[in-house]
Amino acid sequence: MKKIIIQKGDFFDKYALVEDSKILKIKLLDKSQDYFQNDIFIASKKKENISMHSYTFSLTKDLNGFMHYEKQESFEKKLVQIKKMHHGSKNPVLTDKITLVGLYVIIVFGDTGINVAKNQSDESLKEQVSQLIDKKILDSAKIIIRSYTKNEDIEKLIQEVNYLYSEYNELQRKASITSEDKLIYRQYEPSQSFLIDNPEAIELITNDKELYHKYKNQKKHIENTVLLEGDLFLKQNLQSEVNSLLNAHVKVNSQINLIIQKTDAMYVIDVNSGGFFKHKDKDKNALEINELASKEIARQIALRSISGLVAIDFIDMYKPSYIQSLKTILCYELNSVDINPTIESSNSIFILTIRKKDLSLQEYIYDKNINLYSENYIFDEIDHKLASNEKKEVEINIPLFESKNALKNIESLEKKYDIKIRASFLKKENLKVKIINTNTN
Repeated sequence: MKKIIIQKGDFFDKYALVEDSKILKIKLLDKSQDYFQNDIFIASKKKENISMHSYTFSLTKDLNGFMHYEKQESFEKKLVQIKKMHHGSKNPVLTDKITLVGLYVIIVFGDTGINVAKNQSDESLKEQVSQLIDKKILDSAKIIIRSYTKNEDIEKLIQEVNYLYSEYNELQRKASITSEDKLIYRQYEPSQSFLIDNPEAIELITNDKELYHKYKNQKKHIENTVLLEGDLFLKQNLQSEVNSLLNAHVKVNSQINLIIQKTDAMYVIDVNSGGFFKHKDKDKNALEINELASKEIARQIALRSISGLVAIDFIDMYKPSYIQSLKTILCYELNSVDINPTIESSNSIFILTIRKKDLSLQEYIYDKNINLYSENYIFDEIDHKLASNEKKEVEINIPLFESKNALKNIESLEKKYDIKIRASFLKKENLKVKIINTNTN
């Protein structure tokens, strides 16, 4: 049984899709984040870069975004949607093809056609839906039938298409009468988006009362809703697995393990046999090790939101048929976690190119300027530790520089737990940095 864990915190929210006590998907949300992927804005064009075929937009007084275009247009304001968020101060990527998501369909306005999701096995749905949807909708939007939609859902699907079409028209109306650059529509809060994106889950466990009551009586796909207090990831025995996602070493089984490292240019994944021996034939034994590793490699790439260039150093094999077999298996495992990379191989070294979908786990957790944990992640960890503390006064060594925001967070935790916190911060003079002048002129 697949279930979703949604834990709301003061500094971080954690969402996970779980099956048999194993995390299939995980998302962390920094509570200091103001805007999210799929947020929709009415925005002014600030400038155009003709050579790059791109526009820069003003989304709010403090936020800009950019969008590539195929055809040059004349306009002052435009309805745009965040397509991709970046870590740190880099501006988000935008699109003017507005996407609205339902339980049965995804609609992309500004495109046309009817498609079925890649995991949707019933191709006949496409023909049935095309005959039932209003032509004016088909002429202005692309309809994507979601994976878990069934024949008996068609009536609800049509109702959903009509509703999302009316929502889009209302957005256009608001945009036409709004002069200020601002966020005008967020279809779902992040926790709801996670639920909508994982309709295969039938149980929701959360510490958020509002979310619990919202889903308690709805029977769309969540059959059971549980409200619990405390650290849900600890109670569900998942915290150790979350922590392991920050480690370079990953166990595949009692012998085989992976080492996952990030360089400036790429990720490198090294497969170690750990003395695994099952077949006398060296190539056959290597293929079995590599097959077992492939499933965990795909899972780790998905959980860590790894993207860009990924080099995988498998156990050496010399038979071309085994190398091709491994490539097929790796493609299958990656596709099963919704990753569709290009793969090049040279003997047992595979190079993957993966398009970025989301911020990586490391980008959420680590500070963007220095290799320390981010402030919100640290205070989220302190919060969980204090929840089980019985003392009235504690001393905490905090791996951060002292700041107004850090002191404010300590004050809020003191009030929350009625406790006195004596905090020791990092001191800049303890960071010994030696600069060597290599200029010999």
